Amino acid sequence: MKIKYIQGDLIIAGKNRDIDVLVHGCNCFCKMSAGIADAIKKTFPGAYEVDCKTIKGDRKKLGSISIYKDSSGLEIVNAYTQFTYWDVNDMLSYEAIYSCMKNIEEIYSNKKIGFPLIGCGLAGGDWEKVVKIIESIFKESSNDIFIYLFKK
Repeated sequence: MKIKYIQGDLIIAGKNRDIDVLVHGCNCFCKMSAGIADAIKKTFPGAYEVDCKTIKGDRKKLGSISIYKDSSGLEIVNAYTQFTYWDVNDMLSYEAIYSCMKNIEEIYSNKKIGFPLIGCGLAGGDWEKVVKIIESIFKESSNDIFIYLFKK
């Protein structure tokens, strides 16, 4: 596994199939209305539809994932890394990030997986903690990991 940082737009990378799997963090309330989740919802509405098939507000979703595969073969992973989207004391969970990354690593091999700075935008996470989790999970992986750094 290698982690490569890319200055660019993760959504465009997905649309152009520069990556095989696009992963983003979700809350457990089926509310993809801000940050990269909103852009994913607008660009790949099927990812939102898959999210809406899960139980709204179910804390048990933390650490799990849902997957949408679009017509081009791109797979979008909704990673349930945060519970709420409004309560900073009940938002991001590093344990949930760990569990989501384990699920992703078990499902995918030999794939190009793209991430934003997952959990570190609106959810307020610490990137140093998150990247250590990603590195620990994918260290023996055959996947290539791309972290997209988006500038408006």
